[in-house]
Amino acid sequence: MTISHGDVLLRPLAVKPSRHPLRIASAVLLASLIVLAGLGVERSGVIEFGELHTYLFDSAILHGLRMTVLMTATSLVLGLVAGLVFALLRLSKNPVARAVSAGYVWVFLGTPAIVQLIFWYNIGVVIPTITIGIPGVFELYSGTTNALLTPFVAAVIALGLHEGAYYAEIIRSGIISVDQGQRAAAQSLGMRSSTIMRRVVLPQAFRVMIPPRNGPRDRPPQGHLARHGDCRRRDDD
Repeated sequence: MTISHGDVLLRPLAVKPSRHPLRIASAVLLASLIVLAGLGVERSGVIEFGELHTYLFDSAILHGLRMTVLMTATSLVLGLVAGLVFALLRLSKNPVARAVSAGYVWVFLGTPAIVQLIFWYNIGVVIPTITIGIPGVFELYSGTTNALLTPFVAAVIALGLHEGAYYAEIIRSGIISVDQGQRAAAQSLGMRSSTIMRRVVLPQAFRVMIPPRNGPRDRPPQGHLARHGDCRRRDDD
């Protein structure tokens, strides 16, 4: 098809996609290496693939899978609750509450998770017995620490508190990032502080909380996000 424009005939350009031979060659090479590696493992006879299903669906494996999922879900809920509580404490006007929250985050973010697991697993060495209640009045529980803090409970506490330190900074940064004008507008409508936090601040803070929650954990999240939130707060002031 040609287009006449005065005395000049305009023809459409034939656009062809650029070719990438090196990209295709590297993909073929990688696929070939993966296939050769799989064939080498299969022909070596070291792994009996016919028996994999027997061990894969063994009762011990399935029990471990159920316990792992349960431990993950429980520690996640504990971490969310602890993170929300300590984030609100960090934002309170009480200096003692801010100091307690800052100390909690500093300890549990600065300590490796494996150290916290070992500590809570062996807490019975430091505290042999636990008594819950008012001495001389009533006791809700009295017994050995190992009977109360089973290995599962100790792991949930350790992972939950470790996760809560991350959530505390993530939630605090998200709350700080919300414009102060939102709170002022809600206060002008006569809303209480708890209602403002629940219906105005937290829904807007979630858009800031979600990306770091799903991001890498190679460094504490309070660095960039907290500085960003502090800058927002100073700008609003």
